[in-house]
Amino acid sequence: MIEVTGLTKRFGAVTAVDDLSFTAPSGAVTGLLGPNGAGKSTTLRVVVGLDHPTAGDVRIDGTRYADLEHPLRTVGAHLDVRWVHKARSARTHLRWLAAAGDVPDGRVDEVLELVGLTSVAGKRVGGFSLGMLQRLGIAGALLGDPQVLLLDEPFYGLEPEGVGWLRTCLRTLAAEGRTVLVASNLHVELAQSTTELVVVDRGRLVAHGPTVQIAAGFAPDPAPVAATERVRPAPPPGRGAVRGLLVAERIKLLSSRSPWWCSAVTLALVAGVTVLLGLAVPNDGRVRFADLTDVLSVVGTGVGTVLVGAMCAAAVTSEFKHSTIRATFLAQPRRTPALLAKAAVVTAAAVLVGLVVGFVSWAVLRLMEPRSDLAITALGEWRAVAGVGAFLAVVAIFALALGLLVRRAFVVVPLVPIWVLVAENLIGRIPGAGERIWAWLPFVNANRFLTQGVSNTTTGVWTARYMPFEAWGSLLYALAVVAAVLAVALVVVRRRDA
Repeated sequence: MIEVTGLTKRFGAVTAVDDLSFTAPSGAVTGLLGPNGAGKSTTLRVVVGLDHPTAGDVRIDGTRYADLEHPLRTVGAHLDVRWVHKARSARTHLRWLAAAGDVPDGRVDEVLELVGLTSVAGKRVGGFSLGMLQRLGIAGALLGDPQVLLLDEPFYGLEPEGVGWLRTCLRTLAAEGRTVLVASNLHVELAQSTTELVVVDRGRLVAHGPTVQIAAGFAPDPAPVAATERVRPAPPPGRGAVRGLLVAERIKLLSSRSPWWCSAVTLALVAGVTVLLGLAVPNDGRVRFADLTDVLSVVGTGVGTVLVGAMCAAAVTSEFKHSTIRATFLAQPRRTPALLAKAAVVTAAAVLVGLVVGFVSWAVLRLMEPRSDLAITALGEWRAVAGVGAFLAVVAIFALALGLLVRRAFVVVPLVPIWVLVAENLIGRIPGAGERIWAWLPFVNANRFLTQGVSNTTTGVWTARYMPFEAWGSLLYALAVVAAVLAVALVVVRRRDA
């Protein structure tokens, strides 16, 4: 049962929902009827915690959505056909959603067959028609075999056969004792599909009662559906909440294009830049440890920052662009764990790219100068290579935090390298206190760990009087600073409407 009590939602000076109260009982299909702009979609978003109410309360079987132990297996919601990444396949979309909601993988193929999308499960959803997107959204709503089902304008785009199938499906689910709430401005469809109607206009309640009374002039009474037993038990728990979130974020990252092309371009540029720097080594032809740290500093802080920063920024900003962040918060309404899982996966990917970048640079230098002092058994060299991964981990967390705050890729993607490569260096050149401030900047300290305090350059950067930490201390300090920025971003996201 869904209980909406005194719900008010304002967006600035606009009141979308005004003191709305109604109940959607179990064992019934309740229609939320009203014209466009009546507040139907806003009400449903508040029910599932995507929007925060200005006043009032919403309970699902006596519990707020954010407090449900297994949200996706309790409430299924399809609120917008656009909440999918168009580059992913239908099956991939449902796989990450199932993982985030702690639903076993086997359920994905079941719901694909149920909605009639098995034959196109491997195709990208960017080529789907509106009707196919509606079916995919309904499949996502049914993924956890929920006791409560919320659908917003589910009839749009469906062919007559699909409309009939959905109408029967909703009434059958209600006959099994579930709560079904459907929002639409198609009064004829709601009159034939629902048993209860809630009529709203300009955010206010107009009428609430049995469909046969309110919609007597719209369409024939809906045919009764005999109560039935559930054809199968609810799906068992999947991987566990934490592991499921990590798996979901891994699926999302690997099914996006940006990580792959960013990694490929990074490795190609790193190899080329390393060759150029190797040719410019000003010594007797022997590449020394200081030369390696200089090269790693350039490829790590330069090439790595630009491309890995873009990859990590795109990983989060694309969620807002495609609105998949809303689907994520439906599966896991506790936003902090969901976003920390994304941070963990994105940071791990950045570390992996950094380690590969560092090793490629080391290998290229070694091949260019067989008589070099570099040796694969040298602990310091492996620590320098690992330093690239550590530096890019700091970049990843910083880019993710900015992406959560700004939400626009065209702002975040250039902002990350501008701060890391330009702004911090300019701060160090400020007369007077510039050097003191510079020594406390996060990426200056992360770079200190990367180079281990060794440099061939004439700037004397690592002999600065004001550097507060040694190598390991510098890395921990840099991580602490960007972690604090991420914490601020998480607080902002928690308080914003999704």
